[in-house]
Amino acid sequence: MNPQDLRAKIERLRAELQKPDLHDSAVRQELLRLLAAIEQQLEQAPESEQRENLLAELDDAVTRFEVEHPRLTASLGQIVSALASMGI
Repeated sequence: MNPQDLRAKIERLRAELQKPDLHDSAVRQELLRLLAAIEQQLEQAPESEQRENLLAELDDAVTRFEVEHPRLTASLGQIVSALASMGI
């Protein structure tokens, strides 16, 4: 997957987070923070510890939100897979 495709997935998830049917603002804020961290990761070449922390946070978010927010979790899972395929 190339960075443009990944950015498109990020923007789609960001748009989903803005929909009024997501009533959990804590989930919205956490996922927006994670998306910003992903974008920062794409802009820079941070240390591998930062990369590992981000991937751990993403995996944790997928696990925590999969029951209550399956649509968001599916989108986030696609982003995680894309990051992995890019070696991030």
